Amino acid sequence: MKKLLVSLAVVCMVSLLAVCAFAAPVNDSFISGHVINEDGTVTFTYSLPAGQAWTEMRIVTDAPTMATDGTDQFWDFYVGDEILARIDNAQCLQMRVVGAEGNDVNSVFNFVDGQTYYVISFCCDGGAWSYSTTPYEFTYTAPGQDNPQDSADLSVIAYAVAAITGCGALVIAKKK
Repeated sequence: MKKLLVSLAVVCMVSLLAVCAFAAPVNDSFISGHVINEDGTVTFTYSLPAGQAWTEMRIVTDAPTMATDGTDQFWDFYVGDEILARIDNAQCLQMRVVGAEGNDVNSVFNFVDGQTYYVISFCCDGGAWSYSTTPYEFTYTAPGQDNPQDSADLSVIAYAVAAITGCGALVIAKKK
């Protein structure tokens, strides 16, 4: 009976880990997440390659078409009015706070409630630029509204269940 329980627990754990692996999005946007703050600003957190000196950001409302053939599109996205100026030349290596003027922000941008935005990130190591090949997509929800970004997604929940199941299988096997 114990072998059956252990086998079942292991199969469940492997299945849930597989769900986690396939449900998690591939993030090559340099942005690892965002939080909509109570003052209406948005804090973006970065996951940058090592050795970066500063970042730039462009926010657009239409989904950009990104080349899939490795074509260098840096200049297609870097130039223009949509590049957000960095206040006081802030490097913004771990995070960047973006919002309306008058708030404590790194860059000024006026978000509209319910609007979907696409963020293209750029980073520089002091000589060579890199840019995100996948735009970071999010929908702005004004503070005080139901904010779905604050809840866990399926992959996080599945990972937690898989970890608990795996630990239970180890406990049962150890008692044997």
